[in-house]
Parts: sequence; structure tokens; C-alpha cells
Amino acid sequence: MSKGKLFALVAVLLLMFLFGFNVIQEGKRGGQLIYSESCAACHGPNMEKLVGRSKLAWDNKDYVVERIKNGNPAVGMPPFKDLLVKDDIDKLVKYLLTNLETLNKEIPKVDSSLHSSKELNYTLETVVDSINIPWGMTWLPN
Repeated sequence: MSKGKLFALVAVLLLMFLFGFNVIQEGKRGGQLIYSESCAACHGPNMEKLVGRSKLAWDNKDYVVERIKNGNPAVGMPPFKDLLVKDDIDKLVKYLLTNLETLNKEIPKVDSSLHSSKELNYTLETVVDSINIPWGMTWLPN
């Protein structure tokens, strides 16, 4: 092989490495990588902030696709339809739905024994356990 051909080969390989590597890597993006890049900052690296969402909704692939594309402005979730291509959304949905058990971890039962703070004693009581929202507090009449 002549020096010119060798130089051309090295140059092409270098250019492919510098500019083509990202393109090659983009094609290998899986749902987990897309989730970690686009979702984990808000929903947690292990989907822990998706826990307690309605299983019925997560069983509906169209609902999940729509939620990713259009977001949910009422709770601060931005739309991703202009940020993720269809293939990425499909991979992300597949990743989410195959990890459904992580999304629907059982919420631990409330310890209803007497608790104390510096200024008061109180008990915790589960009033409703079927709404799948693991947060919220209000004062009850008694």
C-alpha cells in the first residue's frame, strides 16, 4: 500500500471517528439511555418518581406515547415531540412499559402508632388507599 493510500485511509478513519461516531452511537440509543438523558432529572434515575401512577394508564401504550409527546403542563412536564424522534419515543415507551413493576411499587403501609415531635403527639392514618398518589396531607376534623 502506497503512502498516499495509507494517508487517505487514516484520514477517512479519523474523520469517521470524529464526525461519524456520534451518528453511529445515535443509532444505538436504547430506551434506558433516552430515559436517563430526557426523563431521569425529574422522574429519578430509577423511575422512583413515577411510582404510584395509575397502572391502568401505564397499560395503555397510546396514553404513554401521548404523554411523552405532549407533556403535562398542569404538573410541569414539558412536551418532547420536538425533542425526540418517533423511534426514540418508541424505544422510551418500550423501556417504560417493560419496567412497569418499577413504576408501580407498592406504597408502604402507614405506621399508625403514636408519633411525637417536640411540641405535639400525633398518629398517621390512611384515609384512602386506592388513589395511587403517595403524597398529600390535610388536617381532619378530629
